[in-house]
Amino acid sequence: MDKIKIAFVGTGYMANEYARVLTNEFKNQTQLVGAINRSSNSIKKFIKKYKVLKSYTKLKEMMESSNPDIVIVSVNELSTLKILKILSNYKCKCLIEKPVGINFEESKQILKLNNNNFTPLICLNRRYYSSILNVKKIISNDKTKRIIKIFDQENPLAAKKSGKPTKVVKNWMYANSIHMIDLVYLFGRGKIITVKKINKTNILKEGITSTIIYFDSGDVVFYNCIWNRPAPWCVQISTKKYFVELKPVEEISFLSKKKRNWNSFKKSNFDIKYKPGIYYLLSDVLKSKKNNLQDLRYSHKLMKLIKRIYFD
Repeated sequence: MDKIKIAFVGTGYMANEYARVLTNEFKNQTQLVGAINRSSNSIKKFIKKYKVLKSYTKLKEMMESSNPDIVIVSVNELSTLKILKILSNYKCKCLIEKPVGINFEESKQILKLNNNNFTPLICLNRRYYSSILNVKKIISNDKTKRIIKIFDQENPLAAKKSGKPTKVVKNWMYANSIHMIDLVYLFGRGKIITVKKINKTNILKEGITSTIIYFDSGDVVFYNCIWNRPAPWCVQISTKKYFVELKPVEEISFLSKKKRNWNSFKKSNFDIKYKPGIYYLLSDVLKSKKNNLQDLRYSHKLMKLIKRIYFD
């Protein structure tokens, strides 16, 4: 059986996380055939560490020479559109680190790149945390209405001090809050009928954004984001049968109607050994047929919800 050929656009932190899992856990079914990055020092280390067949300086050359089955894109948010315009001309699966575009307007341009050959898949790795996978199992057969509370925390001022570009900082709700806002759709069932803003804040100051999101299924999501102050990332889900808490999101504890004592699940060994979610995400995408990763249409829908929460 032929190995699945994988190439990398970008060789920074996230690329290393994916490559580490691939070389340790999937080396018998994958081959790392190429990589490209603006930093020659970064790519030299990457090629050597993960035994990638070849480094490239031009993306088109890499695609035509290495002919990868999967391309992992983990680049600066400001470069995503340019990269995807090139990749959309090739037949391959494309794993794209979120956000797919710097803001809602750019996501509209990226959505137009969809075609029959190009298969873009969005790397929303929190969906693949072992804790999240266990929550889905616990509540999947409970058809009662859900009350969902999502507590987000973001610090774009710290990002600005660390050297992030101004345009990225100003769009931080797309760049990073997208992690937690994705859980609105993951746990809320049906279609959103109302987005009710309770409090709005300037994200470059201290404050809180509070929004209530109503689904036609009867599910309700309370989304709160603390800006530039300490707070945990936390999710709570209440149904008639269960109360589930993810605090932090990597860990799960829950109560059931039948048993009032707290139950918990430990992190999986893969979520301890590697960046949480990455192993399970790659396991899913390496399937020969259907996987559960989201596409550009979903990414655009998610960006639209972020826009409704923060800008409309």
